[in-house]
Amino acid sequence: MNNITVTGDVSVPITPASESTFGSVENVTVTLEGSGTLTPSSTNGNLLRIGNGQTVIAKDLKLQGRDSNGGSVVMITGGAFVMEGSAVVTGNKKNGKGGWGGRP
Repeated sequence: MNNITVTGDVSVPITPASESTFGSVENVTVTLEGSGTLTPSSTNGNLLRIGNGQTVIAKDLKLQGRDSNGGSVVMITGGAFVMEGSAVVTGNKKNGKGGWGGRP
């Protein structure tokens, strides 16, 4: 298991639609934890893209979307996404219709 601790507010580059956040590696579990907030750096994509054989655990962390975003905060394309403790996905509004990946 791999742990990443987040403190403070961190702007993260979006993951291109053709890739997973953690590459093509399979059978991996990554825990993102901490008291901070992760936000995508632009309004046209996903903060996290979870691929085949990948598990991402968000623990006590805020995943903050953006207004007028072109995608969801978390996109799961074959793996798993688990929220624990006080983790929340919020504040994402999809361009055009409705919101994906959290309510404001």
